[in-house]
Amino acid sequence: MTTHASLKRKQRGLALISIMVMVTLMAILLSGIFYRHQLDIVRAIRVLNGEQAMLLALSTESWALNVFVEDDPDVDHLEEDWAREIPVLPIEGGSVTGKIIDLQGRLNLNNFSVFTSPKLWREQSQDISGTNLITVYMRLLEILEIDSDIARAAVIVDWIDTNSELISSDGAEDDEYYRSGKTYLAANSPMIEPAELALFNGYEINDVIALENFVSTLPSNTKVNINTANKQLMMALHRDFDEASADALIALRPYESIESFYSAADGLINSTVSAKDLFNGLVGVKSSYYLMQADVLLGDIRIQLDSYIERKGDGQAAVLFRRMQFVPKLVQAIKPSDVVEIN
Repeated sequence: MTTHASLKRKQRGLALISIMVMVTLMAILLSGIFYRHQLDIVRAIRVLNGEQAMLLALSTESWALNVFVEDDPDVDHLEEDWAREIPVLPIEGGSVTGKIIDLQGRLNLNNFSVFTSPKLWREQSQDISGTNLITVYMRLLEILEIDSDIARAAVIVDWIDTNSELISSDGAEDDEYYRSGKTYLAANSPMIEPAELALFNGYEINDVIALENFVSTLPSNTKVNINTANKQLMMALHRDFDEASADALIALRPYESIESFYSAADGLINSTVSAKDLFNGLVGVKSSYYLMQADVLLGDIRIQLDSYIERKGDGQAAVLFRRMQFVPKLVQAIKPSDVVEIN
């Protein structure tokens, strides 16, 4: 009897252990299934938020296009509807904001595409009181405390012209890039974005960053819109335009016609040449090219959209190209005060 009872207890113990093992295995299996299910849910939410954020960003682009339909194409200034930054708009789970920047309020580097060796020499040799693309760019570099050697303009001409011949001894074509150890050649085509300057002989990253808000790379020859140009570019237009002069010209904006700007500038220039003759072909009061920037935050998804817009002659606007990027959560968490400047 004792042996039989002992055997039955052992069997019950083994059965209990077996049940416990099975329960444990089931718990592990179920927890794995639940964990994968949660991952699927999180992934689905992120995908959904990402798609919704993209649609919100593109809807901001649509808003920008519609703004120009109602806008006066003959005069553009910072008091118009397009220039009003979209305030932070709260949405369920996030926010949307955006703004439009007039790219003709900047100096178009692709304007250098019309330069030939004689034209470069002529504008470079012009009396310092003169105003042309070279003198404006050189003065802008000086104002921004960037080396203003003429080579800075020559390398731009050689990068965007369609031939492989040096514009001057200060320029840089394929041979010069090869000899300097670069792994690329001159593009011989218009610049796409100002960041390309970092590729040019003689330019450093700090120079490109300093120029970022003052130059553009537009697909056609353009004038500087004096209704939207910033103070530094206004100062660069003529050697007699100091900070006080630029402030005075900006205070008179918006200029409804280019003639009204000429009239205001005449009183600030110490020259026998009229402002009309000095600035003819360089400045205007209307724009065709803009940059729309949108920032969408939805959940832990953040999207930044840059849309480059051209307003056509018929009042319609079209997107030339767009750049959309997802901002990693780590980058979102970085504050300007956390950035350490490296000299």
